[in-house]
Formats: sequence, C-alpha cells, structure tokens
Amino acid sequence: MKQPPTLVFLHLLGGSARTWQPVIDCFEQEVSTLTVDLPGFGDEADAPGDSVADMADAVAFGIGRAGLSDYVLVGHSMGAKVAAVVARRAEDGAAELTGLQKIVVMAGSPPSPEPMEEATRRRMLAFFQSDRATNQRQAQGFVDDNVSAHLSAALNEVAIGDVLRADSHRWRDWLTGGSQEGIGPTVSARCADPPSSWLAPTTRASALRLSAALWRRTSPTADRSTCRKRNTCCRWSSPPGSRP
Repeated sequence: MKQPPTLVFLHLLGGSARTWQPVIDCFEQEVSTLTVDLPGFGDEADAPGDSVADMADAVAFGIGRAGLSDYVLVGHSMGAKVAAVVARRAEDGAAELTGLQKIVVMAGSPPSPEPMEEATRRRMLAFFQSDRATNQRQAQGFVDDNVSAHLSAALNEVAIGDVLRADSHRWRDWLTGGSQEGIGPTVSARCADPPSSWLAPTTRASALRLSAALWRRTSPTADRSTCRKRNTCCRWSSPPGSRP
C-alpha cells in the first residue's frame, strides 16, 4: 500500500513546531510529519530572516534537506501565508520542492495585507517589553484570543511558553512587515485558477473549531509510539546559502 504523503506543518504567530503535536497525536494511522520552527520562533528564535520570503526560504531548505518527494503543506495563520509562497515556488519548478501534492490552509493570513484594527496592532506591538509578570499576562491574553475552547493546563503552558520565547523583534516585524506584505504577484496565478490539488482555505471559525476538536480528541486505537517514531522535528538556523 502506498504511504500517505508527509505532512509539513507551519505554525501561527507566536507558535512553534510543538504547537502541532496535539494534532499529530490524533492521527489514527502511521503518518510521517515534518514540523517546522519558522525563523524567529520556537527553537529558531535567533535564526535570521524576517520577511515572508525569508521564512519560505527556510521552509524550502528544510524540505529539500529532508528529501521529501511526496508531501502536503499545512499552514496555520502566519504559516499559511508562508505556505502559499512555498507552494508558488514549487509550481514554478523549484527543484527542492518537487513533490508538493496539496496545501491545507487554516485561518490563513491572506496574500494581501492582513486587516487588523490599528488599536489592536499597537497593543500587540507593545507586548513583551515589560516585567515578567506583565509579559506573562500578555502572552496568556494572546493565547486566549486565539483559541475557541479552553486548553488543558499542559497545552496552555506550551502555548504561553512559545509566545514568550519568540524573538520580540520578529514578533514586531510580522505585525509591521510580514502580515502587511502583499504577496499577490507571487500567488495571483494560483489564486485566480486554483488547481484541484489545492484545498480551499477554511473560514477562521471552522479552523478554530477543528483545532479545538483535535486538541480534545483521543484515540485508543492509535499506535502513537509508532507514529512518533516517524515524526521529524525539523530545525535550522542558518540561511540556506550558508549550508554545506
């Protein structure tokens, strides 16, 4: 039987590769995954690159290094915008991206500048510049604003920890730069006539309900130990050009 494609997960603003672990745990069959820490976040908080193109460079390098020949991009929010650029490059024939089958977009940041009330943007730009207790409250508020159901104590701790370990400059770069980038010229042909291999973006509400459902779901029949053996957490910090 043909193995399913590897799922390549790209996280949201303030997330990390480990954001996806509760979702990965829900699979009831053996699925290979590649979870990515985007530059500036997770274990790659110090990695260079602050634009959507820089993030796409890092993802493309990771996919190429992993030697994936059959994969699906799964992007959430910020990660969805990055996934769109990576997919455009794959369609344009980038050698290291051969094998892309589909793209799954969850609550995706749009290819046009992301609409956000200026008051909200100013409030978020002021995050993480105060004392530890204030930073903790800000991180908790951000997490609470972006879930549709209460997280368990363990998952909440992971989510807050990921927000707090993000590079503060990259956080602000996304709010003032990446989220405001218009990548339409990069993906317009794809968006104008989407191939059948692409999955249409979900609505934000549907995506959050799906996420909450996956977080709550348990599967007594899943062989999770076997599944985890095939999951690879991909981390890199140097620009692709500096790699041997």
